[in-house]
Amino acid sequence: MKRKLIPDIKDPIGKYWSQPKQEDFLYIEPEDVIVMSELVLESIKEYSRSIPSGVYEGKMWRSWSGKCWQLCWYDEKDPNDERYILIKRKDIALF
Repeated sequence: MKRKLIPDIKDPIGKYWSQPKQEDFLYIEPEDVIVMSELVLESIKEYSRSIPSGVYEGKMWRSWSGKCWQLCWYDEKDPNDERYILIKRKDIALF
């Protein structure tokens, strides 16, 4: 079974964070880009100059990289040090 790109939110605090479902966008692996509508993009909270507090797996936000929007998310705990959580990001392409 293939692992989801973005882990599900399991932390109880996550029920207060609004974000689209992964089914609302498409990850294209060879191009390493996430494709979504402008409506979905606008539904994702923006943190271009900071990162959101309330750190838990699966929480996503968008950030302007200077050339395009990026989808960012808290991934899994760092396997080398469980005190830290990894932040991942992918470029967004709109359709």
